[in-house]
Amino acid sequence: MDLSIVTSQANEKKITPPIMYTFEKSKIIEKRVDQLNEGYRSTIEDIIKKENITRSDEIALREFELGKLPRYEVKRVLGDGSFELWEHTDFEFFP
Repeated sequence: MDLSIVTSQANEKKITPPIMYTFEKSKIIEKRVDQLNEGYRSTIEDIIKKENITRSDEIALREFELGKLPRYEVKRVLGDGSFELWEHTDFEFFP
């Protein structure tokens, strides 16, 4: 049996809407929680102290709400095997 690696290209022109879906938001928050649990510093240290936030999931959600997350990319795979890369800040609507 011959196995070959198929590589796909990112679409330059976006065809999907600039809407962040709930599962994409959840994935970003999940990744950020993992980073915070691994010891990465928060981008809102002053707010954490002021509001006495202690849990990493609360910190990640607060960073998201304030637009203070580090840069994340969302990869949307299309039916033809190609994909689109969006920065999380590119979306016009958030759930």
